[in-house]
Amino acid sequence: MTSPENPPAGWFPDPHNPALSRWWDGQQWTQNTQPAQSAPPGAPATPLQPALAGAAARPVAAVGAGPGLAGPAGPGGLPPGQPGQPGFAGTTAPPPTPPATPVYKKWWFWALIALALILLIYAVAHSKGTAASPPVASASAATTAAASPAATPTAAESSAAPSPTPAPSSAAATSEAPAPTTAVTSSAALPPRDNSSAQPATLGAGQYSVGTDVQPGRYVIAGPAGESGNLQVDREGEILPWVNEILGDPSVIGVPSVTTDLKAGDTIQISGLSQVTFTPAQTALSNQLSTGRWIVGLDIAAGRYTATPPTGESGNLIVQSEGDLFPAVNEILGGSLGVPSYTVTLTDGQEIEISALSSVTFTP
Repeated sequence: MTSPENPPAGWFPDPHNPALSRWWDGQQWTQNTQPAQSAPPGAPATPLQPALAGAAARPVAAVGAGPGLAGPAGPGGLPPGQPGQPGFAGTTAPPPTPPATPVYKKWWFWALIALALILLIYAVAHSKGTAASPPVASASAATTAAASPAATPTAAESSAAPSPTPAPSSAAATSEAPAPTTAVTSSAALPPRDNSSAQPATLGAGQYSVGTDVQPGRYVIAGPAGESGNLQVDREGEILPWVNEILGDPSVIGVPSVTTDLKAGDTIQISGLSQVTFTPAQTALSNQLSTGRWIVGLDIAAGRYTATPPTGESGNLIVQSEGDLFPAVNEILGGSLGVPSYTVTLTDGQEIEISALSSVTFTP
C-alpha cells in the first residue's frame, strides 16, 4: 500500500490545544501558533484530536483534510504522534533566524558619517582663499620704480614678460636687485594689490558691518596696549569665521594684531576690548609674516622656506592652493603639540594663514 503524501504547509488546528492553530511546514509542526479563530480559510474543517507522545491517536476527519487526516495513518504513512508527523510532542522546529541589523543602525556607520562631515566642513572652510585683486596700477609700484636703480630692460626681457601696466622698468629692476625683504610690491606673476578703498577706523566693543562702520579693504587690526579680548569676523558663505583671534600681549595670551582683507557685508564682533584700530595695510614682500592672511607673490616671494615660530609661542600655519579641497600645509608650530619648524615650497597665488602666532619667519 502506497503511503499518502504529507499535506502542504499551512495553519491547522493544534493537536495539543484546540484553541490554537499551529503552522505545519509541510514536514513537521513548528513553534508558530495563533488563536484558532484567526486561522485563514483553507484550514481543516474538522480539528485534529490532540495526539500524545507515543499514543496511537487517530484523526476523525476524512483523508486529505489536513495534517493528520490521511486516514488511519498520518502523513508519510506513520501514525500521528510519531517523529516527523503532526502531533508528535517531541518534535520542535529550530527558532527562526533573527533578521540582520541594517547597516544604518550600526554605531560605526554614523561615526564614519560624522567624521566625513567634519573633514568636509574643514576642507570647504579653507578652500576659499583670498583671490588676487583685479589689475589696477598703484602709486606704490611707481614709487618703487623711482626708488630702484635705473635699468633698461633688454629686448628678451621686454618680449618675455609683457605687462598690462606701463611699468616694465620696475619689473626689470626687481629681477636684478638682490632678494630684499620689503622692497617690492608683488611678483611679475600677480597684479599689484589695490587697497585704495581702505580708510582708518576705530571701533569699540560691539557688532559692526563692513561697508557701513568700516570701509572694505585690507587692514592691520590691533587692540589697545594692556588689554585682551576677542576679534571675530564672519563672512557670508564661509562655514567657519574668517577671523577668530584673541588680541593681546603674546607673552600672556593673544596676538598684537591681525592683517586681513575685509569685504562689504562682513560682520565684525569685538568683545573685551575698549577700542580696536583698523589701519590700511601696506603691501610689500617680506620674509616675516604676522597673524593674518597673506598671498604668495604679493606678501612673500615664491620659493622654498623653513617656517619658524617665535620662541615660546604655539599656533597654526596653513597654506592653501586656490581650487584645492584640502590645504597643502596644515601644521601646528611650536609648543608641546607642535613642531619647531616646517619646510615648505611656496608658489605664486597660494594663501598663507597664520593663527595664534604673533609672527612666522620664513628662512630661504
